[in-house]
Amino acid sequence: MPDRGETLPGTAVRLLPGGKANQAVCAARLGTRVSMVGAVGADGLGSAMSRIYCAGS
Repeated sequence: MPDRGETLPGTAVRLLPGGKANQAVCAARLGTRVSMVGAVGADGLGSAMSRIYCAGS
C-alpha cells in the first residue's frame, strides 16, 4: 500500500472490452435479438473494439 500522498508508477495497462456493449454481446450469444447504438474512435483502439464486438455477434 502506498503511504499517504505517495505516488507509485504503474507497471502495466490492460484495456478490456466491457460495459453496455459487453452486455449486448452476451445477450446476443444467448439468442436474444439485440441492437446496439454506440460510437468508437477512429484510432487503433476503436478498430480493435469494433472487431471484438462484431466477432461476438
